Amino acid sequence: MVFTPAQPLVPAGPVTSRSGGSLRPHLIWEAVLLALTVVAAVVWYSQDGSRLSPLVFNIASAGLLATAFALSLRTATPNLAVVAVAALAGLTYAEVLDAGAPVLVAAVAAIAAAAFFGLGMGLVAGLLQAPGWAVSLGGLALAQGILLATTGSGGPRRLASEGWIRSDGAGAGWLVLFLLLSIGGAVVWSIPAVRRALSGNRVVAGEPPSPFGARLLGAVIGLGGSSLIAGAAGVLLAGRIGATTLSADNGQLAFVAGAVLLGGVSVAGGRGGFAGTVLGVALLSLVQMTILVADGPRWLSTVVFALAVLAGLGVSRALEALQPALPARVPGAGPAEPSRKY
Repeated sequence: MVFTPAQPLVPAGPVTSRSGGSLRPHLIWEAVLLALTVVAAVVWYSQDGSRLSPLVFNIASAGLLATAFALSLRTATPNLAVVAVAALAGLTYAEVLDAGAPVLVAAVAAIAAAAFFGLGMGLVAGLLQAPGWAVSLGGLALAQGILLATTGSGGPRRLASEGWIRSDGAGAGWLVLFLLLSIGGAVVWSIPAVRRALSGNRVVAGEPPSPFGARLLGAVIGLGGSSLIAGAAGVLLAGRIGATTLSADNGQLAFVAGAVLLGGVSVAGGRGGFAGTVLGVALLSLVQMTILVADGPRWLSTVVFALAVLAGLGVSRALEALQPALPARVPGAGPAEPSRKY
């Protein structure tokens, strides 16, 4: 007697999709990034190994901005205004500090203002179902206008009190904060339920758009959360240099984007490894500091950042191509495992 199963047999074991993906390609690439970072560290140390404090502050401030931008990319709502929001937070920090408030109160007020600004962008993007990059581009222009209107032609504003932010101990603390937010956030993002909840704006070929509520939530978390982290970076930058800045971007966005993309975070949203952003920031910071110590031309750093963005786009595409594809659904095998936006 021959028994015919009601459903054809399919291979056992976990099934992954391109949108969910395996972490193995990311981990391999992060090992390569680690090796490159070690080489860059050796080169930097041979030239300026005694000046560790500026490097720590540079990695911490740029790292917070990169963490902010990475969050917006993961939620598929690229926040092009992260540097502008940081500058706006620095201005708020200076204003509150000049009013006589303690450093901690001024810092909290500045970060809250940045979060509020980002929340507004998130609501606009979510309610209008508009791309995050387009909304944040308008936010960048608005932030720049506020900076110019507030300071006029008086130039950067000196802080009334430098406080503890400039100390080496504070620099180490900011660095730890960056590591916790970047790596800890990546770990949280690796949870499938979190990715499903916050990836509503990710577009997947052949799949219908996410519901309105999912896209609104993703936009609010992506643009609002990234602006909050950018606000912390703005406080650190203002406290470190002891002044605000009139520029919404002095090449820092190219640095941030290059570090995040080199780290393996997909430009299309979704998973992006664990330590890639940290390694990307460390690598570009070491290269930048080495160029400065060697009295290299200023434009050289900008070119390096631009090349990092282009290389990062290639890395992002390669990592996506290396993801295992979802096996074709066998007729009669029942509904396929949902793969959307993981």
